[in-house]
Amino acid sequence: MTEKKGNETDTEFLARLMAEGFGEVKTRLDVVDVRLDEMNGQLAVLERGQTEIRHRLDSMEKKQMGVLESLDETVRQSEFRKLVARVGVLEGK
Repeated sequence: MTEKKGNETDTEFLARLMAEGFGEVKTRLDVVDVRLDEMNGQLAVLERGQTEIRHRLDSMEKKQMGVLESLDETVRQSEFRKLVARVGVLEGK
């Protein structure tokens, strides 16, 4: 434990101990602040990555919807051709 210096009064001794204690607390809080700043930076990087992934997923979804619509149209056209061919057979052509 810290001892009294020379002719330091009890009040001065206590005040010095408190100041040293607050200094240590401030140092620890400074370290915490630095770590929080680092974490904020990492979170910002993660959020940017997440935004990019969402954008890519949206783009992929739009492409898939386009492919599905194209396939659907192709199937409809094929079914229509088959139906026309059957009607032609029934008409005797």
